[in-house]
Amino acid sequence: MRIECLPEKTVRARPRLACARSAAALALLCVLGAFGLGGGGIFAPLRRETTILTLSGIVNAAPRGAPLAGASVASDRDLCLTDAGGFFRLRASRGAPVLIRAPGYEPLRLAASGEQPRFVLLFPEAPAREEETTGSEN
Repeated sequence: MRIECLPEKTVRARPRLACARSAAALALLCVLGAFGLGGGGIFAPLRRETTILTLSGIVNAAPRGAPLAGASVASDRDLCLTDAGGFFRLRASRGAPVLIRAPGYEPLRLAASGEQPRFVLLFPEAPAREEETTGSEN
């Protein structure tokens, strides 16, 4: 039977090398975990949670408040037209702008908040001013 003897420096270096390998493996796992491979990590706060709302309501024409059919209601997620009763339903991100338009009426911009039904009143467009040009005729 042959027994090999290792120099003293080599024997002492091996445990340190094993510890260094373990520390490197642990550091690598920490770094990988920090980059979100486990679902969290340093990038988790950068993800923006978006709340999707379902908005509904009725678009009415001012001054009488009659339902306005065919008005377009647009959000960051959906676009719809109001039905014969002026009713609409669409999805929007919380806080996103919602634009309501109809031919002959001033457009209206609202922020999406809450899911309670809305009653929207659109006002007729102001008549275009025609500038009169005066000139002298001879």
